[in-house]
Amino acid sequence: MAVVTIQIGQCGNQIGRQLFSTIHNDITAKQTAVSSSQNDDYTSASLQRFFRRETDMHMPEARAVMVDMEHKVVTRMMSEANKEGMWKYGKGQQYFKNSGSGNNWAHGYLVHGPEAQESVLELVRREAEACDRLGGFLCLMSLAGGTGSGLGAFITGCLREHFAHAHIINQVVAPYGDGEVIVQDYNTVLTLSRLHRDSDAVIVAENEELHKVCATRLAHKHVAFSHMNSVLAHQLGALLQPAATCGRACTLSDMLEALVSHPDYKLLSMMHVPQVTAFLPLVFCLFRLFKRMLWAAFTRCLCTLY
Repeated sequence: MAVVTIQIGQCGNQIGRQLFSTIHNDITAKQTAVSSSQNDDYTSASLQRFFRRETDMHMPEARAVMVDMEHKVVTRMMSEANKEGMWKYGKGQQYFKNSGSGNNWAHGYLVHGPEAQESVLELVRREAEACDRLGGFLCLMSLAGGTGSGLGAFITGCLREHFAHAHIINQVVAPYGDGEVIVQDYNTVLTLSRLHRDSDAVIVAENEELHKVCATRLAHKHVAFSHMNSVLAHQLGALLQPAATCGRACTLSDMLEALVSHPDYKLLSMMHVPQVTAFLPLVFCLFRLFKRMLWAAFTRCLCTLY
């Protein structure tokens, strides 16, 4: 079942670009630790879930809609994807303006939201109609900025209204506790209140925790947002890639049924072992981990993530 990703704001677009690169690197890896037929099934299911590839396409296109109030980040992410030469964003699946939200949640929700509603929904509808079977939506956004939080919350509400039976998962990034934006606490509370109402699950990643993983587990001396985005994309890829259960690929519905036991308990967090570079395929990393680690060592490694 296909997943349409909606990248909102600077944070959402940067994470989305890294996520698609991580997924594509995984499905094209040569070392897989599984049989050829199993790997072919896995590759086919993953491509169908995150990319679309017509017969006349040179490269697969990400099932994504890019939204921002400024064009710089959207243009840069498209350019970086094209430079990789492995996948690309579809033309015409971008919405941007020339003025940001100024870290103002109300401006993003009440001004930019209604202005962008019709255009963004048309892009989403076009992407959804290109799916053989729509499994749901993945919204990538931040909690601190005006566009990611305000406009992201508004778009999520629109998705719930127009795609009432589709699953909606929001991946949100919480800011540093010592403050990036002076109104970040207000933006966070207002965004989470709307997402709790409209989303099926909210996966929360914290910048401080991602920074800690990069500094301690990956030994980056100077941690940049690109390093943190890579860790988050690797975690999301491991969560969202097709996993065989009962002879069939696990869907978003299966995942939500297992993780969201009650409609009021929607906040999720991710812990991922091992913390490895994005250049190693996900399946091969896990295979090597279990091959050389005992359960005692494995649980100790898990405990260090808290």
